[in-house]
Amino acid sequence: AEVDKCAWGCEFYAEHAERYLADEIVPTDARKSFVRYEPLGAILAVMPWNFPFWQFFRFGAPALMAGNVALLKHAANVPGCALAIEEVFRKAGFPEGVMTTLLVSSDRVAGLIEHPAVRAVTLTGSDRAGESVAAFRTVRAAETISGTPNDEVVAQRFLVGGEYVVNTVSCAGMHR
Repeated sequence: AEVDKCAWGCEFYAEHAERYLADEIVPTDARKSFVRYEPLGAILAVMPWNFPFWQFFRFGAPALMAGNVALLKHAANVPGCALAIEEVFRKAGFPEGVMTTLLVSSDRVAGLIEHPAVRAVTLTGSDRAGESVAAFRTVRAAETISGTPNDEVVAQRFLVGGEYVVNTVSCAGMHR
């Protein structure tokens, strides 16, 4: 069921990515104003052990379709799942480096976050894990609790002046 959900998520974003990423004209006093969505680059995903495939694909499908690349640091007890995800991308013909599994311990995450190639971080985990990640750099982390493509991003947490600011909170995760 989890793998089916991942396939469904990929299909969903493949069908809707062009519309979601289209320029949005914004009325202003200027001759032309618009919002354009451009790739950020390498996004580090720090993911937990539960639902190891879905945890990646709910982030990875939209991020990759938006032109980013994914670096997956999965929980230490699911390295086989992380490597299987990378193999799926390799077999599907994606260029090397579009999705990379990083088999590193949690104490190396800070160095990954600080690496200049890493342009954003997404984290699913405990408050303690979030605080640990945010301690190294001002990070915008999008956390999806219910995890389906039809759900909105549940929370955007920004570290501002040493305090978290939560924005756009909406959750229909009745299964939790």
